[in-house]
Amino acid sequence: MADPISATLAIVGAAVGGFSAFKQTQYNNAAAESESYTARMDAQIMQQNATNEAQNRENQLTESRRKYNLLTGQSRAQAGALGMFGGSSLDVLADQTTQGSFEQKTIVQSTVSSQQNYLNQAAAYKARAQNLLNSRQSPWLNAGLAAIGGLTGSSGALKTGSTGSQNTTGIAGGSPSSDEFMFSGMGY
Repeated sequence: MADPISATLAIVGAAVGGFSAFKQTQYNNAAAESESYTARMDAQIMQQNATNEAQNRENQLTESRRKYNLLTGQSRAQAGALGMFGGSSLDVLADQTTQGSFEQKTIVQSTVSSQQNYLNQAAAYKARAQNLLNSRQSPWLNAGLAAIGGLTGSSGALKTGSTGSQNTTGIAGGSPSSDEFMFSGMGY
């Protein structure tokens, strides 16, 4: 028959371990929800940055078109004032048009790339937020498993009451090692 003190201590240890696992799981879940919220907010910021980048692209393209339209207009006016309607004046106009097109393509490429980077970051933050939410656990399940683990780890005390060594602590088997005492019933 089991020693009543040892059995009581085993049950109390299992209950304390279960409670500890319950509280730790609640803490971990709260931390996961907080980090998930932060990740969702970061995702929203990245989405806004992507939207801003698209608007920035439109503004830069409009400014580039204005600039090159003005340059082309000035070149045409100068050529007309000088009576030059061919040759080098047409070359200048063609070069300005080509340079304007190149600048506009560069604007599109750089801003589209930047916008895509923001969207990729937003997707990564959203995935992190979802993974954090999925990592939450049931505190009741963890508490039950820890308590069962504590009781099964103490089953020797419940069955025999002693391992045959001198029991000076009131715990089955005598003085436990620090690891046994520390992790008894905590589900580790």
